[in-house]
Amino acid sequence: MDSGLTLSPVINLFFALTPAEKPGSPPHVLERVPFQKESPSLGDFTRLWNFLGHEPPTRTVTPSSPLGLPPPAPFPAKFPPPKSETPDSISDTGGTTSCTPSSAPSPPILFPKEVLQTPRKEKKKNKFSGILPTTSVLSQSSSAKQQKQPSKIRVTINRQEVVWEQRPVIEASLPIVSRRAALLNKLRKQFPHDFDPLRQCQKPVHVFIDNSNILIGFIDCIKAQRGYKKPERVQRPTFSFFHFTIILERFRPVARRVLVGSLPHTPVIDEAKKLQYKCDLLQKIETESPVEPTKRKRAGSPSSGSDSPSTKNKMRMAKKEQGVDEVLNLKMCESIIDTDVPGTLVLASGDGAIGEFSEGFLRTVERALKKGWKVELVTFSANVSRSYTDKTFRHLWNQRFTIIHLDQYAEELLGTGPADLQGI
Repeated sequence: MDSGLTLSPVINLFFALTPAEKPGSPPHVLERVPFQKESPSLGDFTRLWNFLGHEPPTRTVTPSSPLGLPPPAPFPAKFPPPKSETPDSISDTGGTTSCTPSSAPSPPILFPKEVLQTPRKEKKKNKFSGILPTTSVLSQSSSAKQQKQPSKIRVTINRQEVVWEQRPVIEASLPIVSRRAALLNKLRKQFPHDFDPLRQCQKPVHVFIDNSNILIGFIDCIKAQRGYKKPERVQRPTFSFFHFTIILERFRPVARRVLVGSLPHTPVIDEAKKLQYKCDLLQKIETESPVEPTKRKRAGSPSSGSDSPSTKNKMRMAKKEQGVDEVLNLKMCESIIDTDVPGTLVLASGDGAIGEFSEGFLRTVERALKKGWKVELVTFSANVSRSYTDKTFRHLWNQRFTIIHLDQYAEELLGTGPADLQGI
């Protein structure tokens, strides 16, 4: 009975996988037999499909593998490879006429990992980040005026609106190390004999400081150098007392260090005490002082007008120092009397007026000069009394009286706080 089933392909496959021995070949040497190029078949199963009531499936033969298995599906690429085009002809003018795709299959393209990664979304940048272009157009003078203009803030306290004015700050333009080096270079040029190692055996100096006179002169001087007018208000700049003592002492032996001022206690006093200065602080007193009259311009008159009737003969209460000049005069007289060999008296004050209970600093300076002392008056140029610059006085004591102006050291006298005391 012809069932239509044949096992000949199976038998052929069995014999194809069995190694064949060649005559004369060494034992256990196998020879590979190639597979059939044509796809093997197991027979005709049409009658079986008809018995089951189904139509026989159509069989497609693909020349893929020797065993007749379909080729594996290619891995889908994330980005399709570009079409390779080859120009068929190029015109003489340099333009291309037509391009036809090449018949040869293009090799697979391996994309790097950076290309296969999905690009990240960039964050939106702030449109107003950075420096506005309008600031570069402003001149230095206009920007400086804007910085100097104090900002006003309105604050409500106890249901009353108060205008609080934020004053500008004056800060040092150079670090403390640079300012100290600049100060030493200026002093070495102005006083070369004080930096001479052969002149170390000098007579000791006696230093006396009028604290209020020096601080007020320093504030007025640094404001003028920074472009502020005298009536304009700024935050109190920091004063470097250590740099100030370098100008006064200049590495000379010091026999006495005295500072006289008034309360309240300020950081300058703390710095002076660390530098072994004897500080005497007095309490301010309240006294009546006349109100300065305001002048008004009259329309059509070149004169400045007259005093306002509201401020004429009007008094106000104000706090002022009392006894500071007298105590400082007493300290200087003690050194003049108690010292057997006259030395150098350094007075840090430009005040030459007669005090409330004394004849003033000028009379004490004259006593020291008559006793053979050298006197150095250290102050700012705006605070120097005319009595010290009088021609008769300067001609009489020209060789032993010296005025040292602090205006040239104003930038170096700007402090930065505790950093100024480094190296003491």
